[in-house]
Amino acid sequence: MIGLYGIVSSKTNNRNIRDGFDLMSEDINTDDFHNEIYLGDHFAIGITLRNSKKNNDLSLRKINNEYLIGFCGYGRFLGEAKLSWSDEMIERLIPFVSMGEYDKLKLIEGSFSCFIFHKETIIIVSDRIGSKNFYYYDMDDFIVFAPDVGRIISSNVIIKKKNNAALNEVLAANFFIEDDTLIQDIKRFPYASILIKSIQVPQKNDLKKYWNFPAEEGRIETLSIDLIKEFENKFKIAVYELLDLSSNAVLPLSGGLDSRAIACFIAENQIINVINYSTGDEYKLAKKVCNILGGNFYRISNEMLSSDYFKNSLTGLIEDQKSHCVLNQYFYTPFFKRYFSENSGHDAIFDGIYLDILFSAAFTYPEFSYAKFSNVYCSGTWMIEKYLPNLNIKKLQAHLFQKYQDIVNAFNSDNGVCLSQLFYVLGRLRRYVNESPSARENYCYVLKPAFNYDLMDFGFSLSLKLRKGILYRNMLQECFPKVMSVRYKDSYGNRSKTLFEKIESLYLKFRFELSVATQGMIKDLSLQPAYYFFGKKGLDEILSRTSMTQNQLGDIFDEQSLLKLYKAPYKKQYMFNFLERVLFIQHFFSKYNI
Repeated sequence: MIGLYGIVSSKTNNRNIRDGFDLMSEDINTDDFHNEIYLGDHFAIGITLRNSKKNNDLSLRKINNEYLIGFCGYGRFLGEAKLSWSDEMIERLIPFVSMGEYDKLKLIEGSFSCFIFHKETIIIVSDRIGSKNFYYYDMDDFIVFAPDVGRIISSNVIIKKKNNAALNEVLAANFFIEDDTLIQDIKRFPYASILIKSIQVPQKNDLKKYWNFPAEEGRIETLSIDLIKEFENKFKIAVYELLDLSSNAVLPLSGGLDSRAIACFIAENQIINVINYSTGDEYKLAKKVCNILGGNFYRISNEMLSSDYFKNSLTGLIEDQKSHCVLNQYFYTPFFKRYFSENSGHDAIFDGIYLDILFSAAFTYPEFSYAKFSNVYCSGTWMIEKYLPNLNIKKLQAHLFQKYQDIVNAFNSDNGVCLSQLFYVLGRLRRYVNESPSARENYCYVLKPAFNYDLMDFGFSLSLKLRKGILYRNMLQECFPKVMSVRYKDSYGNRSKTLFEKIESLYLKFRFELSVATQGMIKDLSLQPAYYFFGKKGLDEILSRTSMTQNQLGDIFDEQSLLKLYKAPYKKQYMFNFLERVLFIQHFFSKYNI
């Protein structure tokens, strides 16, 4: 996986960091990537770059033997109008860092991770959402870091110990809540944070947040023409400034409002190239929007997903397990690799999914008690309770409750809107955005318009009433009435469902309940993308390639329970998603012999 990696130790550390670093450097596919490496007396640091496509977003520069800066992504300093790629950002950072003015690093805006080694001091900075994958293992006398968990483990300089609490979070929620991973003491670097760590002894280690989500809901509640115009201008700036970074972008377009809004503004400046993977209505709606905007439409079809290329690529990803995420998170990866190799003129994914925390607010609620959190994020617990009776469900629920309580107490606010948007960033947003594009970034840039912080702060100033799609809808109707003549998919309750949608929703719900009640004798209508890769026949291949000779989850499932779980999706399609989680954990621990 592309990005910065390395080991830095204190002067008294006796570990052979070079051997560990060499193992980390070898842990890449050299057909796709290559490393640039810098070595010093107490550090070994590298950056993994693409062999194909540009590397404008990836830079590592050694200033002298005690001074090195790495920057991944793009950014600018507070108050500036222009975004800069990584090389230029490093050039801008050198004067501040040289003078030891580390506080000025908090003024960077954008989508980035930054690593600095300066005169026996390590500095790590993340952006407001923590959009770039950066994992680290921080002990008193050394630190190991990488863009993926697997490479840290491959260094062989860490203690490999299961993190069963995080494991249970994956089973219950399908993602890690907050910054834990499956390995004890390997953490994802938190959002909006700066770490300053000395390699002297005694250690000085200072990790602080430099920004946090507002603790009160926005107070603007009245929709007006002036507000619509303000939103239009801020949105336009956010999109246009990223067009300056890449004029050859590809846009994922669904039937919803987020991607539609971005498509409209991009189409004012250039011909849009649209990608869509969906079933039924979403595909038809996206194609209608694309036609109105005069764009080129490309659909990822079910036939494409069932080809040997996609199945073999995905199976390899499942077994490789570097990305530390379940199957749904990297299902686009084989497609993007092929798409960008065949379309050399395209070099970016223009991804607008971050905007949903600001305006669509699909997972933002006026009340966010533990019961609401459990209902929204912990649906896996009922499957555990029903099909895995040997797992201690009370212990799992106690852990989830404590995790919820710890986050609430640290945030120091009981406002439901603010709490729910915080939990969304700490969990689900990372699942869909932070992990999936990490695989996309191996072959292209990922651009996210929400990283205009002015637009972000504007969103936080609005009440939930306005953010639940209403402002989006009115702005688009005002600016692009022809596009808005096409019906849009809506999850937020601000558009009445058609009679057909109501019937379809009731039918799908009834079919699922019937499938559960009949123990799978009547099939569920699975809409999971992963199911189209494999289906029932594909399950045979997955399970035949999953080693049962050594159960890596013996402390969670006994052999009988695990075998029962493996067989469940053959009859009960709704268990397929849960099986993915178990396979992810099983493969991960098996690969790294944990």
